[in-house]
Amino acid sequence: MRLAPKFILVSLGIALLPLGWAGVQLTRSLDRSLRSATERLQQTLAQRAADTLQNRMDSVVDFLTVARGMISFSGKNVPVSTLETVMNNTPILTDLWVYDLAGKERAAVHRFGSSAGVAPKEWANAKRAIGQRGYFAYPVEGTRGGPPQLVGVVPLNDEALNTTGYLAARVSLVVLGETLRGLDLGVNGRAFLLDKNNGVLASSLSERDIKSRFRPPLAWSDPQWSRGEYVGYDGQKVFGAQALLPEHRWRVIFEQPSADALQMVAQARHGILVTLAAAAAFAVLLAGLLSGWVVRPLKMFVHVVRKMKGGEFDSLIDVRSRDEMGDIAQALREAQPELEKRVRDSLLGRMSRMIGHDLRTPVEALRNSLDAIVPHVESADETAVRHFKLSYRTLDWISDYVEDMLTVGRDRAPVARMASLNDLVRHVLERFHVTEGVSLVQQLRDPVPLVPIDEREARRAVANVIKNALEAVSESGTVTVSTHADEEGVFVRVKDTGPGLSEEKKRHLFEEFTTKESGTGLGLLVIKKVMDKHKGRVAIQSAVGQGTTVDLIFPRNNKSGLQCVGLLEP
Repeated sequence: MRLAPKFILVSLGIALLPLGWAGVQLTRSLDRSLRSATERLQQTLAQRAADTLQNRMDSVVDFLTVARGMISFSGKNVPVSTLETVMNNTPILTDLWVYDLAGKERAAVHRFGSSAGVAPKEWANAKRAIGQRGYFAYPVEGTRGGPPQLVGVVPLNDEALNTTGYLAARVSLVVLGETLRGLDLGVNGRAFLLDKNNGVLASSLSERDIKSRFRPPLAWSDPQWSRGEYVGYDGQKVFGAQALLPEHRWRVIFEQPSADALQMVAQARHGILVTLAAAAAFAVLLAGLLSGWVVRPLKMFVHVVRKMKGGEFDSLIDVRSRDEMGDIAQALREAQPELEKRVRDSLLGRMSRMIGHDLRTPVEALRNSLDAIVPHVESADETAVRHFKLSYRTLDWISDYVEDMLTVGRDRAPVARMASLNDLVRHVLERFHVTEGVSLVQQLRDPVPLVPIDEREARRAVANVIKNALEAVSESGTVTVSTHADEEGVFVRVKDTGPGLSEEKKRHLFEEFTTKESGTGLGLLVIKKVMDKHKGRVAIQSAVGQGTTVDLIFPRNNKSGLQCVGLLEP
């Protein structure tokens, strides 16, 4: 089956399954997310209700602080009329007392008859709290289901701000229920204020609901419970959360029916089903369109790759879209020259290794033969000696050529040692004998940092740069070899006073097998390959008539990541 119909069939076969699975997972994820968000919301609303109630109770203490300014107490007697004025102006007060410094009652007024004031056992706590924060407040057990009550105590001071006694008041917090009913509790939300025994002190429900059908949920009695879903007082599932009022050991519970909280899930589930049906229909249409858009460029890719396989690298891929297909086409167009170069380099490498290995043995044999002849030609005439030396130089040239071919064709990674490029350059320069009229100058900056190099291959690169420079100056001129270091690395610089290179030659310097008017140009490939292996760089500055400067830049501190086995002996 061809790709186009297969693409359509497979797309139709697998599209519905992931879409359906995605719909189910999305609904479940939405349910989980909404439940988690609902619980966090309940927690937030419960805390907001608790903060509001705490502010209301703090306002009682603020009222007592203001009321004490109306009362003058020298430590003995207080006009009862003053207390009655304060009582009449404040409906939530049920009792008002004045105590001396010893905690003895000196005056009192009551709204509903006599009532016990601050118990003697509370005075130690009261005085300690007043000393710390200026007031003392504690809840009083009231009738179960009734409004909570609070007793507050503030100090009475004379004009010199000396404490002369204490003002205490019992306050009915019936306003707390009104406060809860006035909060924005969302859809069917409700809030409860519980005492330490889980008794309801105030709620957002009506008193009739509390008295007729209220049953405290079991979750409220669990000391580990803080929020979650449970069965509420009316038998329906609710989401609830609690917030603490630690000063009074009270709790605020906020609830919302689960059906109201999760109504969005049911709506979302219906919407997802409708969306899935529309997506499945759209997938059928889209699969047919995509198959045509994808298959056509793929056929072109296959055609070009087959031509590349046959060695033809001049075919272009005419896909100009700005999507991934266009990116692939552009990548193949950009890769064609590199692939062609790699094929050529691979062939060159195999050829170099083959020729190099084949030549090495006869060259060594010739050298051994010449070494054996040396004792027999010492007394020969001048012509024989001259030809004998010429044979030796020719063998040296062939040996260098064989080493260059092996360097180009060698695939092994360099094995580096930390070494001084000054020592390496001196060793290389010892091999060169310049002709009359040519100057070979050393300017080695000593010391230079050690660098990780494969001595054998680095020596070939440096030797080839110097050799090319000497060939460039020909019969007269100067070649200067220097070293220096900077943050980029350690430099071996070879500068000649030769004719220089044109811009055209510099652009194609390492692309062709030879760029020289004579010779093979193999040395240029050796230089490039050695520096690439060392993760170094070759920098060339040249202009026609101004000579050429070549920098071999070796990285410092083994940043190239070469395998380094030790310190190279000079």
